[in-house]
Amino acid sequence: MNNAESLFDSEELGAAQIRSLDQVISRVIDTLENGRNDLFEISQDCRKQSEKRELEMEQIKVEIGQIIREVDKYEREERLARIHLMEVSKNFHAHSEEDIKQAYENARLIQLTLMDLRQKEIYSRRRRDELGRQIKQMAAVANRADRLLTNTTLALKLLTGNADKITGALEGAA
Repeated sequence: MNNAESLFDSEELGAAQIRSLDQVISRVIDTLENGRNDLFEISQDCRKQSEKRELEMEQIKVEIGQIIREVDKYEREERLARIHLMEVSKNFHAHSEEDIKQAYENARLIQLTLMDLRQKEIYSRRRRDELGRQIKQMAAVANRADRLLTNTTLALKLLTGNADKITGALEGAA
C-alpha cells in the first residue's frame, strides 16, 4: 500500500485528522495566494521602475546631444583661441601686455570649459549605459516574476480544485 492509498484508509483517519489536513491545505492555498499577489506586485514594480529609467534615459540622450553640440562649438573656439594666442605670441611687440594676457586667459577659460563639457559627456554616457543595464535587469526580473506567477496560479488552481475532492473523499471514507 502506498502513501496515497493510506490517506484514504478510513481506519487510519479520524475526523480530527481530516480537519487537520483541511487546515494544512487551506494554509498552503493562502500561502500560494499571498505569493501570487507578491509576485504580481514585484512584476508591476519592476515595470514601473523600468519605465522611469527609460524616461530618464531619453532625457540623458537629449542632454548628451546638447553636450556634444557644445563640445563641437568649444573645440572650434579653442582652435581659434590657440591660433589667436600664437599670433599674439609671435607678434608680441605689436600687442600690449594686456592683449597678451587676455589671449592667454581666453584660451585657458575655453580649455577649462571644454574639459568640463567632456567630463559631463563621459558621465552622461556612463549614466545612460547604466540605465540601459538596469532596464534589462528589471525586464528580466519582471519576466521571471510573470513566469512564477503563472506557475503559482496553475498550482493554486490544481490545489483548490483537488482540495475539495480530497476532503470529500476523506470524509466519505471516515
